Amino acid sequence: MRRELEYRYEGEGTRQYINLLLLFTRYPVEAVHQAVSLCVRRRAFSDEAVQSILDYQPPSLATPLDRSNRPIFQVESTGIRRASEYDVLLPEERGS
Repeated sequence: MRRELEYRYEGEGTRQYINLLLLFTRYPVEAVHQAVSLCVRRRAFSDEAVQSILDYQPPSLATPLDRSNRPIFQVESTGIRRASEYDVLLPEERGS
């Protein structure tokens, strides 16, 4: 990572590498290693990319909607319908 940063950003690359090293003071070692590895695989060579991965918090799953007080939404069905229910969608046959 250091060689790539210095190659891509010249003098700024050393500063970016130092910023990466400083991440070890704020995050667990394994988390930084994983973030750097992911950035290398994605070819995202920058201290900001690594920082972004470390700061990312995936959205939490929403809790299921409570439908207990809404009887109209409490439908119990197998999802299987009789074919005759779809007959209303067919146009009426007209005599010749």
